[in-house]
Amino acid sequence: MAPRFGGGSWRPGAVHAKTLLVVLMLIPFIAWLPPGLADHCTQAAPYLVEDVDDAVDDPRDSDPRLRLIWDGAAWGFDTTAVDPDGDPLGYAYRTSDSDWVSMPDGNLSWLFDLGLVPGETLRLGFWIRAMDDPTARCTDALPASVTTSRSVEVHHAPTVTQETLSAGESCHDGEVLPSWNRSDIIAGGCVLLGRVSGDTMPAGVVDTVVLAIDGTPLRSAPRADPTSFDHVTTDVPDGPHTLGLCARASTDPAGRLQCGTSYDHLDIDCTNPPPELAGVVADGLLGGPYGWLDLPYVLKAFAYDLDDDPVSVSWAFPDGTQVEGTQATRTFPTLGIHTAAITLQDDVSERCPYLFDQTITETRIVFQTVADPVTRITRPGPGFTCDLNEVFPSFSEDAIAVSCEIEAEVELGVLPPEAVERGTVYLNGSFYAKADGASGLRTYYNTADRAEGIYGLEACWTMQRDKHARSFCSGEWSFRSIDCSNRAPTVGTVFGEGLDDGFTGWVGRDYVFDASSSFDLDRDPMIVQWTWSDGLVQTGSVVTRSFPSPGAYEVTLSLSDDPSERCPLMPSYATTSVGPTFLAVPEWEPVLDQPRSGRSCYGGLWTMTWTSEDWMSGRCAVQASVSGVDDAIKGLVQGELRVDGRAFHRGSSVVLSTVYDSTSFTTAGHVMDACFRAEGDIHDVHHCTPEHPYLNIGT
Repeated sequence: MAPRFGGGSWRPGAVHAKTLLVVLMLIPFIAWLPPGLADHCTQAAPYLVEDVDDAVDDPRDSDPRLRLIWDGAAWGFDTTAVDPDGDPLGYAYRTSDSDWVSMPDGNLSWLFDLGLVPGETLRLGFWIRAMDDPTARCTDALPASVTTSRSVEVHHAPTVTQETLSAGESCHDGEVLPSWNRSDIIAGGCVLLGRVSGDTMPAGVVDTVVLAIDGTPLRSAPRADPTSFDHVTTDVPDGPHTLGLCARASTDPAGRLQCGTSYDHLDIDCTNPPPELAGVVADGLLGGPYGWLDLPYVLKAFAYDLDDDPVSVSWAFPDGTQVEGTQATRTFPTLGIHTAAITLQDDVSERCPYLFDQTITETRIVFQTVADPVTRITRPGPGFTCDLNEVFPSFSEDAIAVSCEIEAEVELGVLPPEAVERGTVYLNGSFYAKADGASGLRTYYNTADRAEGIYGLEACWTMQRDKHARSFCSGEWSFRSIDCSNRAPTVGTVFGEGLDDGFTGWVGRDYVFDASSSFDLDRDPMIVQWTWSDGLVQTGSVVTRSFPSPGAYEVTLSLSDDPSERCPLMPSYATTSVGPTFLAVPEWEPVLDQPRSGRSCYGGLWTMTWTSEDWMSGRCAVQASVSGVDDAIKGLVQGELRVDGRAFHRGSSVVLSTVYDSTSFTTAGHVMDACFRAEGDIHDVHHCTPEHPYLNIGT
């Protein structure tokens, strides 16, 4: 418990000690010194180099060490000493009725809370000491110290009474009124009066009165009785604040404030600028001021008030219509621009009931009614036909043949281009193509994509953000869709009746050539024309011809389709292809090499005949050959050696050789010949040697 001093004596138990009193413990440090050195130790006392505190200065020059302190306020001091011997120092303090208490580094903040009553003062002595510790240097040396003292005079803190406003009262432009809107308010400004009471400091110490907002000094004035402050709400931001009047001593280095009861209030700047019209919007096209005749639209006025006061809105239209509120729903029966006189009035009564409301009126363009857009199909359109993307006047009915580019457009009038949402083309009422955000539309129609017949095209446009979701259509254009595409005919495989894959044959003999595998993808009738290299021109899928002389005959085939029955306007499509080459060869020349006239055979030897006729006896080598065979058909040669018209030997070669055994035949006269033919020859031409008569003698 801290002591309380009064009348020159202490009264134990009267001080409410919030100060931590710690008993100063001087703990010497014992240092070991070599024997004999302790007799030579010197000891110098420390001295003070600084001894300051933040007490209020005593204006009485007769007692400069008298320190003035307010009860309930902290007193801080700082003492610094130096020891000439460099010994460590310790610090302690004591009051008139206490023992020494150590303190760290000579610094301490002491809160006086003595419970003084108004007008009461208490004086006590206060000492601060610095003491060295030489034991580390001289084990038997005694500590030395230096002490400073002062008198402390504790005063009851003065209070400042704010006399202008109290709870339940407000101030409006300097006039104190009963509070409104459930809050105490300072609106505009107020003159505040404050009186200082309970001051026991010597005259002139408490010399300043301070206006503090939220605990922070705003302005100060020399102390008077009363002290007056002109406080305006523009000094601080609008909102809740705490206002207090406080006393302060100009000689108090800590600038401590001694404040009275605070006044909690709402700070309001009670100027009243007029409301402002930020703009007018409508829910028309593009989210803006465009729309259709005789359809309802909502107009919205956006107003604001710098003081956030409520604002009322009224509309006056040229046709005499009056509407109250921020929204006005109107239907406009005429085309063009429409205006409205918009009146704004704020209501300052809740914020500042003693101010007048502000009213403004502005005439604004609020809406524009527009004519319906005009939509049309521009290509090909009524009265026209399109064939292979070429447009020409229709001769019987409107038609699209093969393919055509379809074009449509919308005329917007006064609407801006960005008003377009989408253009759509419908075919027989179903979606066909679209273009977003464009006033023109192109698409491609191909008749091959659908069955032939009557179809209807229609182009429709919608506008951006049209609350009435209107669609503007061209009306249906009917046309006949004709798949008049004409693909080229295709030359198929050409077949011939000749040898060697059908394209080698005898001179002068007829052969059939067939190109009927050719076809037309559109199944149109075709004309097939054969043009031979010898100048002969034939027509038809199948033709027959002979070749008058040996040699190679080239043929060119030309196919022309005839789409006239399917598409009367469609021209024919021709395809030309070089066909195969036909090789015409002369007939062969066979020769019976053995036997031959004038030669006879006996015992396998051929000799000159010495009788009246040629004869053969025993085993005789016989041979026949054929010449004039083209290399291309040598592999097709078939031959036989015959006696009396009956073959006794066959072979697949241009030379036939075998052994004739006379014992196989009767002893009589016979004839021998050789015949050759080509395998697969449709004419089955046999090339035979003349018959050679001979006498078969036997063995």
